[in-house]
Amino acid sequence: MQIYKDNLFSRFRFEELGSLAFMIPIFLIIISKVEPYRLIRDAEKQSLLIAFLMLIIYAGRFRFAMKSKTLQVVRDFAPLYYVLVIYSNLPQLINTLNSTDADIILIKIDQLLFGMQLSVYTERFLWAPLVTFATISYATYYFFPLALAILFYLNRTYKAFRELSAAILLSFFVGYIGYVLVPATGPRYNISDQYSAQIEGSRFSQLIRQKLDDWEYTKRDCFPSLHNAVILISLLFAFRYARWFSWLFLPFALGLFFATIYLRYHYLIDVVAGWTLAVLSYYLGPRILHHWEGKALPFFKVE
Repeated sequence: MQIYKDNLFSRFRFEELGSLAFMIPIFLIIISKVEPYRLIRDAEKQSLLIAFLMLIIYAGRFRFAMKSKTLQVVRDFAPLYYVLVIYSNLPQLINTLNSTDADIILIKIDQLLFGMQLSVYTERFLWAPLVTFATISYATYYFFPLALAILFYLNRTYKAFRELSAAILLSFFVGYIGYVLVPATGPRYNISDQYSAQIEGSRFSQLIRQKLDDWEYTKRDCFPSLHNAVILISLLFAFRYARWFSWLFLPFALGLFFATIYLRYHYLIDVVAGWTLAVLSYYLGPRILHHWEGKALPFFKVE
């Protein structure tokens, strides 16, 4: 069954259309608040313009673009660029639509469901080597999904590559909506008075955490935990299509799940929401992708 075969939207891939759905409102907000000359000068805003233009070019189906292998590779990996661009500009959307932080609500949910603030409990296990391992594991979020995607691509397992991309992009889209609806900065900022010790670790781990803080454009990005969601999705796809790679990465994935609480980045409810989002995205992402492209998979039947 072919879906929307002859209209404009059918020219976009699912990943591209979802990205465009976020870019347009962010772009309109920026246009309404920033002078034109600053719009071009600002790096984050400029990257949004570039991403927007790339999507429009793809929608035009230029003949040379469809025949060029280089441009095909660019198109295949471009969604990673899109989500980074959206993330870097997301504060514009969050601050415009919802200026009230929800940390107090998340803290109360953790206390109600789990009877504690888990990041406070885990401080009794603060130990420099463990802090270093947790920090390195947390940082693998920026490398493991991309490494897995490249592995699929080089092995020509294109179906796995597209399904991984669709599942991760779906988790990002839903997660970004979560950031807008439930903006929160995390326990390290909001329950700091409950901690009796500082996280230190090795000089190396301190440097990594500082760099990660510098790269974090969106500070109100706790619920759901996309670190947990994206890594769990990647791990599930690795177990399915590249088992050896999954065993290689498993210790770091488990370390990341632990690190999100241990390093005080997330509340426990953020982590639970991230895992739930991962399972749903792993299941629904490929199905949405194939339905969009006319290769329908059953929505309510496990393969």
